[in-house]
Amino acid sequence: MPTRLLRHTVIALTIPLAAACARAVEVNSEPSTVYAIEVYNPQSVDMVVSYDDGNGTRTLGTVRAGTLERFVIAAPPAPRIQLTGRSSGGRTVGPLSVSLS
Repeated sequence: MPTRLLRHTVIALTIPLAAACARAVEVNSEPSTVYAIEVYNPQSVDMVVSYDDGNGTRTLGTVRAGTLERFVIAAPPAPRIQLTGRSSGGRTVGPLSVSLS
């Protein structure tokens, strides 16, 4: 009898958890334009790179000093963005206008 009660309890808890996880999934059938950009950091310090596509600023990630990183930008409203880099010390580079193609 305890095994049967345990099985019913597990099933009762699994269904709401599965439903809660499913709410975070977004399904979109429309194709979106995706762009890849490469950012080279010639500075001697690491830079956190972000972009503004007219809908607000979004962080892409960190580009280490003297390295090249590749980032993906999905479905911007227009193929033109403003790219900015900021060091941990507050030093800023940009904004730089970038045309995506």
